[in-house]
This record gives sequence, structure tokens and C-alpha cells, in this order.
Amino acid sequence: VQIIDRLCPTKGRVLDPMVGGGATAIACMIAPTGLRYFVGGDNGHVADLVEGADPKLTWAQVATARAAKAWAEIQAQRKEAA
Repeated sequence: VQIIDRLCPTKGRVLDPMVGGGATAIACMIAPTGLRYFVGGDNGHVADLVEGADPKLTWAQVATARAAKAWAEIQAQRKEAA
């Protein structure tokens, strides 16, 4: 989060070509100085690194699900604070 906050302007774009679990996407959402736009991709499968994982599940799907959950939590917190 600190690196994104320092190196990318608010409403700037962050590219992560190896999105993995989506930590960079979430960091773009929670950066203290404001939201950044995130573009990410990954063509690897989770099963390549995680034994017993669904062989069809890709890292991009994992990242998308984690980012969607994080965004919903952020929106809920903002609604409670308002």
C-alpha cells in the first residue's frame, strides 16, 4: 500500500501482469490518499502451486473474487461511517 501511495497519483493506474492472489488490487482500493485504477492479469492456474486446488481455477479468478469481497467491505464501512 505504501509503495502505491507514494509512486502512483490518486486516480492513477497500476498494472500488475502477475496478479496472483490480488494483493495489489486490494492495495489500490485502500491506499490512504485515494483510489487507484487497477489492471491485472495472470494466466497461471492455482493448482500449479497449491496442491489439491481445482485445476480449472486461475489466479485471475482468485484475485477477482478477493478484490470484489474487499470492495464490498470497503463500501459497507463507508456506509456505516456516513
